[in-house]
Amino acid sequence: MRFLIQSDVCCEQEKSAIRLAHALRYGIELKSLSLAQVPTANYRDGIGGYAPVGTVEFCRSVMASLCIEEPAMPSYPALLAPFLGRKIQAGKVVDLWFMDCDANGEAGELFVKPQKIKLFDGKLVSDVTDDDIKDLPGGTPVWFSERVNFVAEWRVYVAPEKIAVGQYGEGPDEALDMDLVMQAIHAIQRDKNCPCSFALDFGLTDEGKLLLVEMSDAWALGLYKTQHPHTLESYDYANMIYSRWLEISSRITAVPASI
Repeated sequence: MRFLIQSDVCCEQEKSAIRLAHALRYGIELKSLSLAQVPTANYRDGIGGYAPVGTVEFCRSVMASLCIEEPAMPSYPALLAPFLGRKIQAGKVVDLWFMDCDANGEAGELFVKPQKIKLFDGKLVSDVTDDDIKDLPGGTPVWFSERVNFVAEWRVYVAPEKIAVGQYGEGPDEALDMDLVMQAIHAIQRDKNCPCSFALDFGLTDEGKLLLVEMSDAWALGLYKTQHPHTLESYDYANMIYSRWLEISSRITAVPASI
């Protein structure tokens, strides 16, 4: 396995896991570049075949430099709709002008998330004047979701031959119903285009319901540790990221001019 580590100060948990895997296992190679260096790097510099580890912007820049098509995996695949437990619909930023939102918040708030990964952080908004929304083109694709109060959240890592759990925020590990989790995993894996590695985030609501929060692709994927017996170890995280990168890097849209 080969990894391209972002040298900027960021993503320390994720980079530390890759470095630990490198220290403990033979056959793992590391290189480092800053975000600013990526646009001038290419296959001739030897970064082809190295899975990027860093921010979304860093990974996206590596894909662009290598003429790799960014995967367009939805946060809410249709096969996982039964696990969402709330109404979610696709729309555009301009639709906020016509939503029945209370400018004072609460009942009128909607959770808005971009369809393009990390264009902005998903958040509760009450109208189109929100600071993260107001300067976006009206045609920007987004997801609209009714408000749900999550009191605990987990990330379930699905990798080749490995399923592991991480937790962000507070909450008891035993509240995560692994039977429900496995049902969701089996459901999405029926999709012939399902990636080899991905993550499913689950949340426990203030009403005691366990719902799927979203599905995430295994690039620029945050690593969360937990006391759960199935926590993700460093080597498994490395294998997860690298396996998915092999799939992604096969999607070359043009031959880089540097080759």
